[in-house]
Amino acid sequence: MLVVNDADLIGRGNGRACYRHPEKPDLCLKVALNARGAKESRRESFYLQRLAHFYGDEVYTHVSRLFETVMTSHGQALAAERILDASTGQTSPLLRDALTRETLEESRGEWEQALDEFNAGLHRSAIVFRDWSSTNLCVKRLASGRRRLVLIDGFAPKEVLLRWFPSRRHARLRNRHYIERAGIDSIDAILELCERERAYPDAHIASVLPD
Repeated sequence: MLVVNDADLIGRGNGRACYRHPEKPDLCLKVALNARGAKESRRESFYLQRLAHFYGDEVYTHVSRLFETVMTSHGQALAAERILDASTGQTSPLLRDALTRETLEESRGEWEQALDEFNAGLHRSAIVFRDWSSTNLCVKRLASGRRRLVLIDGFAPKEVLLRWFPSRRHARLRNRHYIERAGIDSIDAILELCERERAYPDAHIASVLPD
C-alpha cells in the first residue's frame, strides 16, 4: 500500500483528489473520494485503452496516460502520468493559471497554435472532451519552448459501453457540441473562461500546490 500525505496533494475535485506519487515523481495518483470518483476512474481507464488500441500512442499526445489501479492510505487510486515541463521537470501549470491577458498579449500566435493543435489532436485520436473547464487542462512546455495543451480530466463520453467503438466522426460531433455549449470557440473566449474560474477557484478544484 502506498502512503500519501496531505503535503503531496496537487488538487481536489468533487469525486477525486490528486496526489504526487510517493515513489515515482513522473506519476500522480487519482484517489477516489466517493463512488462517483471510482466510476470516473474506471471509465477513463477503459476509454483510453480502447482509443490506444485503435489509434495508437498518438492518443497520448494531448491526454495524460493512465496506468494501474493501486491501493493507498487514502483509498483506491488510479496511477496517471504527471504532466511535466520538458526543460525544468516541474509540474506543468493548469490552463487556468497559465493563460492570462499578459501571457496572451505576449504570445497570441503561440496560444492560438496550441489550441489549433489540441483540437486537431482530439479529432485524430477520437477523444471526446466533454467538460471545458480550465482546470481540466495543463499547459506543458515542450523542449522547443512551445506550449501544448494536455487533458488531465473531463474527457470520455458518459455513454461509454463495453462494446463502444471510438469513432473520429462521433468525437468531432460531440466536441463541437461541447465547445458550442461552453461558448469557447476562440482563445479569447478561453481566456474569459480562465478569468471566471480564477475568480471562483473552488468551482472545479480547490487549488494546485507548487512543487
